Amino acid sequence: MRKSINQIRKELSEIQQAHAQINSFAWKDFLRAYKEDTELNYPLMGAFYPTAGFLNNQTTLQLTIFVCDKMYKDWSNLNDVESDTLQICRDIFQTINSSTRWQKIGRVQSCSVSKFIERGGDEVAGHTMTFQIILRDNSGVCGLPMFDYNFEQATSIGCEPVQIYRDGILVDTIASGGIYEYYTEN
Repeated sequence: MRKSINQIRKELSEIQQAHAQINSFAWKDFLRAYKEDTELNYPLMGAFYPTAGFLNNQTTLQLTIFVCDKMYKDWSNLNDVESDTLQICRDIFQTINSSTRWQKIGRVQSCSVSKFIERGGDEVAGHTMTFQIILRDNSGVCGLPMFDYNFEQATSIGCEPVQIYRDGILVDTIASGGIYEYYTEN
């Protein structure tokens, strides 16, 4: 993949840090965040990916992002929490779908949104976005970190040979995966 899951996680963390209404970020689902993090700062943004798939030149990723805020015990702020978290979700969607920075990572194929209420220790409400993102990827075996593996290709596997020049003069052409030994004169 051209962009790793760790890079996507860092991008989402930067969105949280830049957004004036989101106070913390967790790279995990809400229940794990609630159980593992001693101090959650609401409104909270969290993200994880439950599935991914591979196509030629593409990696498809199902990315789940949730935004939630704490509710009062009498739920009197439920409408405000739902309204605010939906707007924050829209802000995140716009950023991922439209910014040049994210376009270098991939493109949004679709996004669905659903609201939720979690009645655990922290009573929270919010929205979950499920993105289908197509990540830009390379195809072929040219850049794989594999050495001495025989792909048993009858012809070239599509990797360009390397041309070696010395003082502007072509001295050798090495097939992809080949070895060139360089010796200096004493």
